[in-house]
Order: sequence, then structure tokens, then C-alpha cells
Amino acid sequence: MELSHQIIPSLKRLRLSGVLETLDLRNQQAIDGRWSYVEFLSRLVEDEVERREQKQLGLRLRRAMLGSTKTLEGFDFAFNPNLNRQQILDLVPSPSDLDGLAKAPMSKWKSISINWTGH
Repeated sequence: MELSHQIIPSLKRLRLSGVLETLDLRNQQAIDGRWSYVEFLSRLVEDEVERREQKQLGLRLRRAMLGSTKTLEGFDFAFNPNLNRQQILDLVPSPSDLDGLAKAPMSKWKSISINWTGH
């Protein structure tokens, strides 16, 4: 479509890549569905908002490093010699505690977690 080629530089300049990615698809949907101009524009704006939210979520997840698995076995207790290693390891629930937790009704989970974490 000639019009989309005319607005591509403006969309890039305004950093509206979400609109840029879905413009042709939304245009065809608008033609097929006989959308009003406001509805068409609303869908394009929703696409941009969703793209930005997804980008922010991805950035936050990368910064939080949630993909990395950390265990007590890999913890460097020598980094802080004031930590009592045995006291921290005693906080880890035993397998029998975990079995009991799995069988406990949901109302018990809060009190169990409070006892384990101390909060």
C-alpha cells in the first residue's frame, strides 16, 4: 500500500514500531470488518501499548535475573564470615516437611510459610 510507505519514516521517527509491525494487518482487518477510523486508530494504539509493555516486562525479567537458578549449595558462605552456615541450612525444610506441606489445606500454607521465613 502506497500510504503505508509514506508514513513508515514518520512511525520510525516517533518510535512506534508496534504500529509499524501491525499496520498492514490492522488495515486489512479494518477493511474487512468495516471499522470506523477511531476503532482502527484505537487498535493500532493498543498494539503499540502492548508491544511497549512486553518490552518493559522482558527488560525487568532480564534485570531481575530470574532465569538463573541459585541454590544454597552454590552460595559462597566465605564471602560473609559472619553468617552462620548451619543456622541457614537448618532453615531449609526437610523432605518430610515438604510432604506435610503438600498435604496441608490451603489455609495452613500461610502459617507454615510464616514459621519457615520468620515473617
